[in-house]
Amino acid sequence: MNDGALRDRFLDALDADNRAASLDLAGYLTGSTSPLPSVVCARLGLPAGSAYSVAAHWVLARSAAK
Repeated sequence: MNDGALRDRFLDALDADNRAASLDLAGYLTGSTSPLPSVVCARLGLPAGSAYSVAAHWVLARSAAK
């Protein structure tokens, strides 16, 4: 699967609040430097312009905290 498809699936999982899928996909995006859409940054409480890697680490940290 290409990077764009991974990012799209990750966004879909976040939008659907599908924690299992977002957690699975997060592991593939921890090195992504592509910018996350600003609306997603705002929803997750991340700084505007954050990369997908920041959101991926946020998902992983949220999972580890539970």
